[in-house]
Amino acid sequence: MCKKIKDGINQMAKQDYETTKTTSSNNHIDIFYFSNYFILKHIHLVKYSSSINDDKELMFRIIEYIGYKRVKKHKLLKGKYKFKETYKHHTDIASVDVFHGLKDEYIGHPNFLLAVHDPSKELIDVLSSSCTNNGINLKVSKIELTYDFYNLSGKNRFEFFDFLKSHILLKSSRSKPSERYLTTFYANELKRSSKGLKVYLRKDFRNKRLVRLELTFKRLMLKKLKISPSLKTIDSVNPSDYFLFMSLDENKLVNHLKWKSRRTHKSDNSRKKFIHDELIERHVENYVYGFLLESFSLMGKIVKLKSESGIVNYSRFLVPHKDFTQMFTNKTRHQGFLPAKTDSN
Repeated sequence: MCKKIKDGINQMAKQDYETTKTTSSNNHIDIFYFSNYFILKHIHLVKYSSSINDDKELMFRIIEYIGYKRVKKHKLLKGKYKFKETYKHHTDIASVDVFHGLKDEYIGHPNFLLAVHDPSKELIDVLSSSCTNNGINLKVSKIELTYDFYNLSGKNRFEFFDFLKSHILLKSSRSKPSERYLTTFYANELKRSSKGLKVYLRKDFRNKRLVRLELTFKRLMLKKLKISPSLKTIDSVNPSDYFLFMSLDENKLVNHLKWKSRRTHKSDNSRKKFIHDELIERHVENYVYGFLLESFSLMGKIVKLKSESGIVNYSRFLVPHKDFTQMFTNKTRHQGFLPAKTDSN
């Protein structure tokens, strides 16, 4: 199955490259009907940490008191902690992982981590208030804000994945994107950044297929945003402050580089000038389409423009994708990141 999917994606990439000169190598827009997409905005994961070891046993009791039962306990060989315990509720899709038993080589890190997956508003409210009432000083160390795209017609999932890759722009990114995975695209290197963005294919708890856009904040960014354990201010996060949907105007880029090259190499002889200009045009086109824009993602193309082309202001060639941005805004602005349980069932 993986080989079949990979062959399909490679074939699409080949077709896109062959049509580069007549359209845009990223112009998938004609095959999408935005009205067919439903977008669900929510929190995929929130991690809390505490450096007080005594808080651990009290945390276990709080989790059990609110109706979650331990279903698994693992001894971990990798990572900072020796153990991971998983808790679930019989009527809730959310799950809670507790990492504890800090290994000796990681002394100085938090004594335990609480990882809450797909939380509801009620769960976060009761966890944060219970910790406050019992004197547990939790800190938010990581949060993953997600936008799940469901195609109501059940088609074009891979094409939509490619569309997002080729139009997503992570603002103020200082690291390179990763395109080495078949069904996951990382817009930057999250390990070295306080925020990150990725696009990937997955299934939800109902086994429905979707394309997920995920914005991750780590401790430094969360502190800057003043996000508390109650997550009361999480809906103040404006996605356009962190990512945009853009297109690269490849024709404008090519014409600019042709003009720049002609100015650098002048000739007084009209015939030589004509031949010379033709050679320059072919050279520029080969350089742009065969090297600068060989990446399938917009972020990959931007990396090349910034580091290889000598273009000072690459943003002049970026064009906002207004139609898609408007659709995205309309379908998400009235949603909260923490749905009530009645809304998520």
